[in-house]
Amino acid sequence: MLSQCFQAKDVTLSNKELENIVTKVVVKMNAKLGGAPWTLNFPLKNTMFVGFDVYHGAKGSKAQSVGAMVATFSPNFTRYFSTTSYYNDNEELSDNIQLDMISKSK
Repeated sequence: MLSQCFQAKDVTLSNKELENIVTKVVVKMNAKLGGAPWTLNFPLKNTMFVGFDVYHGAKGSKAQSVGAMVATFSPNFTRYFSTTSYYNDNEELSDNIQLDMISKSK
């Protein structure tokens, strides 16, 4: 399967420009193979960052609300898990947040 490619053009590149292009391609290839293109040195150990947001739709809409959660699960914060949940009117959002958190273990 083709992963990365270049298209030849009648453009003259300097060594620095070519180096920048090659570096970007190698970083992308490394990420596709499971590598981490960046890491974060964070002083706290055994820490997880979790984000949650809700979309309620257009005003007056009868559509369900959608909750989205994302959480880190690797020590250097380079891997994450994300999930979405649908909510009905008058449903407590905190009920589904707990299910979202444990759904990773399924």
